[in-house]
Amino acid sequence: MANEVLDPDSEPELGRTSRAAHRATQEGGRVIIKPGELIEARYAKGLSPSLAARKVLALLIAKAGGEAGEAGRIYKITKKELRGTHNSHDRISEIFDELMDLKFVMRTISERGREATLTSAVMSWNIEEKSEDGMSIVEWQFSEPAQQMFRGSDYYARINKAALLSFRSKYALSLYEIGCLLVGRRD
Repeated sequence: MANEVLDPDSEPELGRTSRAAHRATQEGGRVIIKPGELIEARYAKGLSPSLAARKVLALLIAKAGGEAGEAGRIYKITKKELRGTHNSHDRISEIFDELMDLKFVMRTISERGREATLTSAVMSWNIEEKSEDGMSIVEWQFSEPAQQMFRGSDYYARINKAALLSFRSKYALSLYEIGCLLVGRRD
């Protein structure tokens, strides 16, 4: 992805990350496949997402699975899946507000073939049902550049879902994701 021009009219070949996400879903969803570009991305304005936002984003990526790169696709997740063992939905709105403001910055190549920097939001929009039962849903759509990143990515981290959810520090979680990205690399 880092060496491609982001062109909405071109459909890149399905990357290794999308294929791995499809396999992970078929294997029961115990691992989350997160694109390396998103793990290595800097965040706009130097802001770093909170621990809760990082966990929710990982759960959204896992829910989307191999279809995360499909253009125009709308995803749904229950609040029960998002809150885990927590009994209240009170923080979900705040977390989605944070995710809507989250922008990632990554290297790319411009139309003119020059090195460039892409800055984009991760999510385009979300709709949250206000009902307090666990089966109320949140719908969302990834932004077009994020969809292209998911679709064309060729390197990824296999993140253990249970381990990810057990972290109590966003810094420890970041280090874990980087470690998962590097494990098994030849170079």
